[in-house]
Amino acid sequence: MFQLVQTVRAEYLLEYGFFKILEPELSFSYYNHREFEANGSIGTEYDQFFITADLKARHQPWSIFNSGFMGVSFSLQDYSVFGARTPASNQLISAVFAIQEADFGALHLEMGTRFDFSASIPKQERISPVIGQIRSRTHAGLASSASAIYNLAGNWYTGATVLHSFRAPSLEELYSEGPHLAAYSFEIGNPELKHERGLAKELFLRYRGGRTNFKITGYRNYFWNFIFAQDTGRPNFRLPDLNDFQFTETEAVFLGVELAADVSLFRGFNVGMNTFYTKAERRLSEEEQVLFQTSERTRPLPRIPPFMGTGFAQYRFGGVTLRGQVRFAGAQNRIDEFESRTEGYTLFDVSAQYLFQHRGVLHTFSLNADNLLNETYRNHLSRVKHIFPEPGRNVSLLYRVYF
Repeated sequence: MFQLVQTVRAEYLLEYGFFKILEPELSFSYYNHREFEANGSIGTEYDQFFITADLKARHQPWSIFNSGFMGVSFSLQDYSVFGARTPASNQLISAVFAIQEADFGALHLEMGTRFDFSASIPKQERISPVIGQIRSRTHAGLASSASAIYNLAGNWYTGATVLHSFRAPSLEELYSEGPHLAAYSFEIGNPELKHERGLAKELFLRYRGGRTNFKITGYRNYFWNFIFAQDTGRPNFRLPDLNDFQFTETEAVFLGVELAADVSLFRGFNVGMNTFYTKAERRLSEEEQVLFQTSERTRPLPRIPPFMGTGFAQYRFGGVTLRGQVRFAGAQNRIDEFESRTEGYTLFDVSAQYLFQHRGVLHTFSLNADNLLNETYRNHLSRVKHIFPEPGRNVSLLYRVYF
């Protein structure tokens, strides 16, 4: 893999008028990804260019709003795949957006809206016997959100968020037709995909003290048409070692809870933890009920993480930071039809960092040791988990310069 990213940001302060700060940003990235066959030849190669331009304008207080910003965004993606029948294609995305904030005593409100327009354009339109008619597609939609945070008393806060989301399908989801060896799959796009729509609701309770921070969050995300790559269980007729993964859309519900806490036991020494659990299900179509010979209306979505989290202890003195961390995950037995189960695991990581400043330049040295005990474990989110475990012990030394 090779990746190059260049970003330019700026701020322009306005002395008069409604807007007070302009924040333009221009970003360019190039990504190349090669997948090699057993004999050393290149099986599949991906090339991707991205150009993104954003302009954000922060404004003066107005009406009931004490702060906020408005902006426009534009991006162009040029995508090519060699060694597969996936067509070279471009995707243009433009958007306008606004976020506003208001305070009423102990109540803080945030409201946002964004309108997106997406055009996916293959460089050659044709009929594919595998995925159907490869043609240009456009998607447009409005996303909106509203959040409220209320100071109950002292350091206790509660809040809620409602989010109506919009996402256009990606070029990979629309037009893929070929092997993805790194994911051990043959991906089949769907040019007829609609845009993804969802309604998310979230509630949280938070405590912010001088030495203790705590937050618990529960959420429910409902999707009218959630887009995902479904393992069909069918070996590909060209490459029978790979299963066909078909991009499709389905009605789905995600339920989850997150818990985060950290405590400062004494000066420079902190301990904390962060855990989360997600339960996600999709609605079975009538055809699937017949195929699977079941009367069930729902089935777990594939590649949903099990209960997992991290715990850490960290000590800072001067420019030195020492950290020990444990990562853990439970077994995942809620699986889709052609998905394999994974066992739970516990991993230990340690790190040490030293930073200092010299002549206005910040230097950092970091020594990291991940999976210190060299445990063998499998990541449930990986498509190749039934073939390859995750990396074993990994030690790295990193030097960074900030100027």
